[in-house]
Amino acid sequence: MASTRRIRIVCISDTHNQTPKLPPGDILIHAGDFSNQGTFSELQKTVKWLRQAQFRVKILVCGNHDVTCDIPFYEQHGGRFHNKKIEDPQRCIDLFRTEPTFVYLNHEAKLVRLDFDDNTYTVLKVFGSPYSPARGFWAFGYAPEKATELWNQVPLDSDLIIAHTPAKGHRDRCSARGTAGCKVLQQVLGRVRPKLFVCGHIHEGHGVEIVTWDTSSLGRGCGESDIRQYEDQAPDSKKLFTVDLSSRSRGSALQNDGSIDHITCLVGQTVQEVTPVDGEETIALDASGSNRTASVMDLISDFEKKETRSGRLQTCVVNAAYMGKNWPHKDGKTFHKPIVIDLDVPILTNATIEETSG
Repeated sequence: MASTRRIRIVCISDTHNQTPKLPPGDILIHAGDFSNQGTFSELQKTVKWLRQAQFRVKILVCGNHDVTCDIPFYEQHGGRFHNKKIEDPQRCIDLFRTEPTFVYLNHEAKLVRLDFDDNTYTVLKVFGSPYSPARGFWAFGYAPEKATELWNQVPLDSDLIIAHTPAKGHRDRCSARGTAGCKVLQQVLGRVRPKLFVCGHIHEGHGVEIVTWDTSSLGRGCGESDIRQYEDQAPDSKKLFTVDLSSRSRGSALQNDGSIDHITCLVGQTVQEVTPVDGEETIALDASGSNRTASVMDLISDFEKKETRSGRLQTCVVNAAYMGKNWPHKDGKTFHKPIVIDLDVPILTNATIEETSG
């Protein structure tokens, strides 16, 4: 069994042109809505802010307000947002794609290698998506009947899932609509059971919960046996909103070893291997889902589901929305803190790989 070390993941979302000071960490995750309307100048401001942030890796997805980054949507409807100056959507996307410390995910998965100063490293499979259920006239929206083919593309062996939308019933409650997350995404979380799921979109849903999965159920996904909530206990102070789920915590270590055993591929999924960047493998998924024949878990026996997933008992769910309220901010803008999550990850060396392969 590989040794582990604690890493710090800083989560934020829905900054909407704000550039708050970020606490230090190993990985930064931004779950979308960098801007209000996705203009080049707005996104450029965000990129400058994130470029200066001191993290080993910065993982980013867009949100429904980043309209220029949804090329089909913007080509059809860009004039509604930017009637005086139509933006070049590819130029906007390239702001994120060309930054060497950014991992920009557009409904795709990537193996992210995190190198440490002692010549050890870890590799995490991260899936990121900008999509959210269509409501109003915004980018990256999907109709209810498209949800299954969209979210069934999440790889079974994902360690981290980042989506702009929350899952149904998990940090998605808002005063206007009750629980506003995606039901299908909730089911997919129960099937994949990643270490960490980060979202935003619903500003009032800010906070953390630990979902314990009922692995005795052998349907299309696991049910939930327990949910433990974490709120910011000092929202008006400068104290960090930190949840320690590492082995150093007192009885709160996350019960998820990321086990996948031999099931490490996407069954029935169109996969394109892209030229690796800095030695990392990139996997891009077909966002249309048109060539998908079946979800991974549909093709695996109930016995295999239970036996190969036994180590994935809990998932940390984070709604990292920075904005406290929605537009028009009648009583003024309010802000939440970035959320800091401490997790254990397996540590690898070249010797570790040689032992495993030998």
